[in-house]
Amino acid sequence: MTIITLPLYIQKFIIRLISHNIDCQNRLIDICSSGSSSSVTSGYRKNEKRIKTLILNMSLVSREWFKTLSNFLTVSVDFNYNDQDQDQQQHYSIIKKENIETLKLHYDHKEKSFYKLKSNGCKYIKIELEEVNNKIMKLSKLHQQGKGNFKNFILRNVNYQNEFEIIDSLYQCEQTNLIDICEFSLVRDSIQQQGENNNNNNNNNNKNNVEKLKKRVKNIETLIIDNYAGGDFFFEITKHWSNSIKKLIVVSKAFFYPLFQLFLDGKSNYLPNLKSLDVGPIYPIQLKQILLFGENIDCLYFKTCFICLINNLISPNLRSIKDERGDKIFGNCKFCQKYYNISHEINNNNNNNNNNNNNNNNNNYEFEEIFKRNYNIKKLVFYDKCIYQDLTKTIKDLTDSEIEIFISFLSLFKKLKTFETNIPSFELFDEIIKKNKTITHLKYLGNQYAD
Repeated sequence: MTIITLPLYIQKFIIRLISHNIDCQNRLIDICSSGSSSSVTSGYRKNEKRIKTLILNMSLVSREWFKTLSNFLTVSVDFNYNDQDQDQQQHYSIIKKENIETLKLHYDHKEKSFYKLKSNGCKYIKIELEEVNNKIMKLSKLHQQGKGNFKNFILRNVNYQNEFEIIDSLYQCEQTNLIDICEFSLVRDSIQQQGENNNNNNNNNNKNNVEKLKKRVKNIETLIIDNYAGGDFFFEITKHWSNSIKKLIVVSKAFFYPLFQLFLDGKSNYLPNLKSLDVGPIYPIQLKQILLFGENIDCLYFKTCFICLINNLISPNLRSIKDERGDKIFGNCKFCQKYYNISHEINNNNNNNNNNNNNNNNNNYEFEEIFKRNYNIKKLVFYDKCIYQDLTKTIKDLTDSEIEIFISFLSLFKKLKTFETNIPSFELFDEIIKKNKTITHLKYLGNQYAD
């Protein structure tokens, strides 16, 4: 067996390309992660662990590989470099502080501390503010002396409540005067502390706080609405950082319908570069609502939607099935009834507005009409949140016509690659494999999202 060895200059060129890709990954959050903000963090950290392993394995191949990696890696995550001067170094550091162009730090707003994870991804290590500022100062001074390349500062894992105190506590230099925020959360508790009981004062505070953020924050990449009902501050945020927001995660059930109304009104241009809309598993979303979001977000390529199968796809004849107490299971969906009045009111208001303006009613669009447009939706999580008692036993025995309804719906997503569901039907999965050739990844979720 002949072993072909690439010339060293080709090896170095390949390592340079890999280094560039590693830097790109370290600057960003994986916006294709699904689920709530916690699952986003989990997927993000798994990717970070893979990157660390890749860097370590490549650096151990040979001295030339180590030197090449060290010369071309320019992004530091949580100070993952040796801060000692060259003449004082007692061990090697893959990343050179002189080469660092971008520094990204993680902040835990619950612990109110910067932190890092050990290479195994398990051990949580706090980084004191004094240490953070000391290292930022050193990187900044290296840049001022012409010995370093420090240019950008990225902050992650912060919310509205702690945003200002974090930024104001950082060492003031050119790089920290205008920063990037990877993940910005609107949390109800923090809004209450800003004077929620007084609407006029609250609106003024929101505007003032946005003005403060404008002076210090260059980009916001991911916006999380977590247990937050207010809309004014959301609109102020999206107006200014609309071009940089790429992912919107809605965890707040109180905020979903105002957001839905925003899309009904055709105001999706607030977020022209939105690529990912993740609506949490706490909403009985109707199919027309899913399609309306998809219609307005042209560049959407990933979506996680949890909708009520009972009130959407299952045929009406199944609604007469009763449970052991004699109650109609499908006719009395407690979860959907909880939100019906709000949804019904919004839909009626929209119908009236559209009639007054002689516009077509968005809610009356047929699936085929809506999906004539070119969409890039690649993943759909289709989970029956209304599951309780013996409902799974009923859904398991879907008829051929009911399966056909489901298959027809999935076929509307022309570029769908991944489909996940909690429907325990082998026949359904078999038909998906046969008739939906674009779907290459199927997953049965079981009851992992059930209350």
